[in-house]
Amino acid sequence: MIATGRSSLFASFKTGIADRYISALLVGILGFAKRHHSARSGVPEYRDPFGDGYPGPFLTLTVEWAGRTTDLLALLDTGADLSQIPAVAAQAMQLEQVDVMDTTTSHNETAERPVYVANLRFEGFSFPATWVIGDEYPIALIGRDVLNEIIARFDGPGRSLDLHRPNAPSAASS
Repeated sequence: MIATGRSSLFASFKTGIADRYISALLVGILGFAKRHHSARSGVPEYRDPFGDGYPGPFLTLTVEWAGRTTDLLALLDTGADLSQIPAVAAQAMQLEQVDVMDTTTSHNETAERPVYVANLRFEGFSFPATWVIGDEYPIALIGRDVLNEIIARFDGPGRSLDLHRPNAPSAASS
């Protein structure tokens, strides 16, 4: 089974979860996700899209297939085996379902999820014809299937992240 890796931080929101989900849907699915960079050489900053005081490595993920494109709010999720996008976004883009996969969440809940193929782009990286799981979670998760292709350095105290390809200079060191 595939662990879609929902972070316990997001699974444990106590109040206002519907408001946060609706906000994430509006920010991500409707294409209002914006790139946030620090003044330091264009290094992506952590964001707090839910406004709950827990910033993290969120960024804008561009999903494209067959001439249709959308920008989604996405979390770099090292606990997710595979990348996933909101099923509603996949349906709105009319992505073709290519498979169904059993998935397991971080809470050991299992479910069958649709699998789509799409081109993914973020922070200057491109991942053509990538399998993505369609899920009810309102934001995209960039999983290890993609993250294993890049080097990522997470600076929690500095609230920034550095992403680069192997053997390429990092933005933080330039």
